[in-house]
Amino acid sequence: MILSEGSRNFTSWMLAGPLVLAVFLATPKNGSEKAVSNSLENLGVSVNATSLRTGQNTTQSTLAVPPGTILPVRLAASISSGHSKAGEVVTAKLMQDVPLLAGQKIPRGSSLYGKLVAIVPTTANGGVELSLQFDSLRVHNDRIPLTTHLRAIAGYVDVEQAQIPVLSSGEGEVYAWLPTVQIGGDNVFGQDGTVTGWNDSTKVVGQSTPYGVLGRVTPSESGGCRGPLYGNDRMQALWVFSSDACGVYGLPHVAIAHAGRDNPIGLIVLRLTGKNVHLPSGTGLLLRVDEPAK
Repeated sequence: MILSEGSRNFTSWMLAGPLVLAVFLATPKNGSEKAVSNSLENLGVSVNATSLRTGQNTTQSTLAVPPGTILPVRLAASISSGHSKAGEVVTAKLMQDVPLLAGQKIPRGSSLYGKLVAIVPTTANGGVELSLQFDSLRVHNDRIPLTTHLRAIAGYVDVEQAQIPVLSSGEGEVYAWLPTVQIGGDNVFGQDGTVTGWNDSTKVVGQSTPYGVLGRVTPSESGGCRGPLYGNDRMQALWVFSSDACGVYGLPHVAIAHAGRDNPIGLIVLRLTGKNVHLPSGTGLLLRVDEPAK
């Protein structure tokens, strides 16, 4: 008798089932998931180790995110003064690989989570104050707690414009190699090219990569932003922002009332003017990791 593929698979599992159960029961309670997985694979049964876990959605993180690390993100959903409510989860996406110590990195696309702490009307101008904080980073199955403050915020249009070359491409020119201008004014000479300061075209302040630039943050006296913090003077992922980017760009109805750099550390307060104003999805944020509040 010739069995169909489905019948053969069913028969294989009928034969392997008791063996799988025997191996699982014979494994010591303090045995690792890897030991169980290896034993099953020796029987020709492919098993994802995560399927053996029960009641665990995340694992212990092996990533250490040092204080002073820059996190360039975009809001995943709008925050509206008319519809959003205190306590709502706020999510942002990491837009560039973030280099860490010992060759580790936080991959582009990782999620940063926080919450909308409060929405308080301001009678002086008919607007509101939005208080929010970002306090955890998800990398694959790892959930990493952290404290962050705000260095710069930019509107959707400014973010998009920073990724469009300032010169039109001609015949034979590669689009990715054309120059662009960062939010804050730094000049980028194409993908994998150098980045020079907005106020000194001879000063190299960073290096371009496929999804953003790497550079060392510099202080901004006018905006009150600091240079390297906590001894962290490594190259940082700045995405579409300049090395000294600080404050608000392209959002005339938004002001930073509290960046979260001092007490209460990690609490970001934005003052929005007008009625039913909002921060649209795609808004760019340049956040910085702080030491946990004591």
